[in-house]
Amino acid sequence: MGNGEKETIVILDKQEEELVWLSQLFEEENYEVNIATNLEQVLFCLEEEKTDLLVINFYGEVHKKKEVFLKLRGQERYFGLPILGLFRDEPLETMDLYLELGLDHICTYPFSKKDILIHAEQLIDAMHKRELIDSLNQKILALEKENAILNKKLENK
Repeated sequence: MGNGEKETIVILDKQEEELVWLSQLFEEENYEVNIATNLEQVLFCLEEEKTDLLVINFYGEVHKKKEVFLKLRGQERYFGLPILGLFRDEPLETMDLYLELGLDHICTYPFSKKDILIHAEQLIDAMHKRELIDSLNQKILALEKENAILNKKLENK
């Protein structure tokens, strides 16, 4: 976070009780929270502001949420967006499949507030570190190009 802005989390869930619980959990930790119940709402939230984490509660609608997940992971612009999946009563093979498809981390029921917060913070921190590395790499490339131009000018003199 560093710049004083709140980090933003989008939560995808259709179950109102769990949406409220998750929203309160993150809001109490000073996160900006947007909620969505379908792909269109998720995309709207992602377009409106920079999102630091997407939390998908797969409980009750694993296959419908799989479609949403695959559409997001299939778009290059959301490739770096960390996604935390919440699962309940799913076989290990299903959760392993999601990890293979690009889900960043899984929390399984029963999960505590602490579990979810720790995993969310780790995913957000890793994303920010990747962004910093990407930014520094771009600066290095720009400096290398500038250095090559200066060397060429020096050779010409």
